[in-house]
Amino acid sequence: MTPHMFDLVRAIAWHVPMVGPVLEIGSYIEANQEHLDLRQAFPRGTPYVGVDVLAGPGVDRTMDLLDQGQVNGIAASVTPKVTLCFYVLEHVWEIQKAAAALASIWNRDPESWLWISTHQSQPYHATSQYDDYWRITPTGLRKLMRVAGIDGHRVYVCPDSTNPPD
Repeated sequence: MTPHMFDLVRAIAWHVPMVGPVLEIGSYIEANQEHLDLRQAFPRGTPYVGVDVLAGPGVDRTMDLLDQGQVNGIAASVTPKVTLCFYVLEHVWEIQKAAAALASIWNRDPESWLWISTHQSQPYHATSQYDDYWRITPTGLRKLMRVAGIDGHRVYVCPDSTNPPD
């Protein structure tokens, strides 16, 4: 999670009528990043479920984004109106399969919000718990979403469209 993404989500969550439940995919909170807990970005009482392949801080349930059975189970039990997946795709080797899993959640309710963010110009940032594989251009993200079946998507870049960090 980055401070500018946290601030963006908080600003929108407080000014746009987004109701929960919120499903955050990749909710594990790294050490010294407690201040970037996305639950704090939403009004108090917003139903919120954090999932990650790793158990730990910020994670309510473990889930592997590449296991469609687990994805279907979480989507059915949470029925998200907002799905967040920030800075996860660059850590998944089977990125097209991960995008298809996100599409399967959104396609259950195309009126819901699906927010995906990934890096284009971020330094390598693997840890002992997960690796780091991809940097995705805006053009690549548009095609990834289209191929995954996320129709009507919009890709925004921040702040320099020639080499955006997000």
